[in-house]
Amino acid sequence: MPIPLTLLSLSNGLPRRAWERLRAEASGRYDGHCAYCGEHPNSLLVHEVWAYDDDPPELPGGSWRFPDPPPAAPFSRPGVQRLTDLVPACHRCHLVLHPNRARPDWIDGLLEHLCRVREIDRAQAVHEVRQAFATWHERSGRPWVQDLGAYAPLVPLGGLQRHRRRLYSCSDWNPHPVELALGER
Repeated sequence: MPIPLTLLSLSNGLPRRAWERLRAEASGRYDGHCAYCGEHPNSLLVHEVWAYDDDPPELPGGSWRFPDPPPAAPFSRPGVQRLTDLVPACHRCHLVLHPNRARPDWIDGLLEHLCRVREIDRAQAVHEVRQAFATWHERSGRPWVQDLGAYAPLVPLGGLQRHRRRLYSCSDWNPHPVELALGER
């Protein structure tokens, strides 16, 4: 998830009870198993699945959330982040999906889990995580609009406003500690 949108998640915009109901529904669809690796852990996180359109032809009407204020960037129009699904994920798969949330000392476990789940070798896993960071950096340096899709009516007016004040965009990033750890692999 690009930095300018990090706190603008559905989980942050909903009242706790509504989010818990959606979590239970997502977990129930997979009978309490992780949607990615199939494990049945004691607790599951719910992963918000977002689709990204980096070059949308135009901005249609609908359930759009505009960053406030829009960050300055050399793009003719913002990209679109669209919420498409909620799926349960074990803690390890969630870290694979969000390697920027991992600590450097977790990188070996993250890579092992990615290799096992995707049935790839370590070199391919390192390549995929590096590619994920490259995409994250690129997307974090541009403005975005957010489409909560079918979930938009559930978010109370102003539900995400308290998080918008903390948003920023930057194209000059220092490497993430996990990226530095990958360099040693």
